[in-house]
Amino acid sequence: MKTFLSSLFGKLSRCWYFVRYTDKLPYWQAGNARLFMITLRKDKADDVGLLEHEKFHVKQWWFGFLLLSAIGWPLMYFASEQVLMMVGAVVSGCAPACHALLYYFVRPYRQWSEVKAYRIQLARGGYGDKRFAVLALMHPKYRLNLTDIKAKRLLGV
Repeated sequence: MKTFLSSLFGKLSRCWYFVRYTDKLPYWQAGNARLFMITLRKDKADDVGLLEHEKFHVKQWWFGFLLLSAIGWPLMYFASEQVLMMVGAVVSGCAPACHALLYYFVRPYRQWSEVKAYRIQLARGGYGDKRFAVLALMHPKYRLNLTDIKAKRLLGV
């Protein structure tokens, strides 16, 4: 039984995300993560740091999805009151969008999400110059309104 569980865990640990390579990304993106799909530019295929950055965003998505699913499904199927069943259905229905909604509407969550992902990218990417991460955090696309000094402090650079 222990061997079976080890084998199952090993297989599942390799399939919680999928990567595809394309050049059909906005000019300012080297990669992105949507749900459990990671999209990277073809010329960034060997960039381990970038892949780790996007994998962290996928982990965030899985966490929100599984958390809301673990709350919503039992409510939907085991609650005796109809109101709780409806609440469970709404919570379960929102589960796939949890990370995206938090990321888009809650600036502190978006900042935490990107700072953590860039820290992972810098730690595992083997980059000589880490200035790109500071500039990326300051980019208007993230809507974080960070200064150079604050971005450096958050990244620990």
